[in-house]
Amino acid sequence: MPLRRTVSFLLLAAALFAVPACDSNDGKTDIQGLWLVPGTDVIYYRIQKDSITIYDYLGDEFDQGPDCYIITTLDIVRRDGTKLTVSSPDFPGIQVVLTIERDGETVSVTTGGGDPETWEKSSASVAGFVAKECTGAEVSKASGDRVLPSGKYLFR
Repeated sequence: MPLRRTVSFLLLAAALFAVPACDSNDGKTDIQGLWLVPGTDVIYYRIQKDSITIYDYLGDEFDQGPDCYIITTLDIVRRDGTKLTVSSPDFPGIQVVLTIERDGETVSVTTGGGDPETWEKSSASVAGFVAKECTGAEVSKASGDRVLPSGKYLFR
């Protein structure tokens, strides 16, 4: 596996590290839904019962590419309170633990000992969110440093 893809996976996992994993009555683990990372790099995280799908929009200020998304899905392989263990079919044998806690309309995500990242609840409905997936040719037009020619998501 190319080093850049490995680094990308680890960076993505780091970005996801603060998502709560279990259902609980305290609300901190009720994290299913569509979340947006605020900033110039438009990235959505769709958290479902068994997976997290990442939508990285290439037409934003950061990537300066076409009107499409690089879409990557991570499997949730274990839930333990506010901790999720995720893996990707693109990176067999690598698992990352994310800690995610909800506070109203935001979630705080941390990986390992890193600083937390805050995601905001998206105003778009999960059912209504449609993302055009980028082709390899479209991906090559983006200038962001996380874009692979294969169209796979590169972590920060």
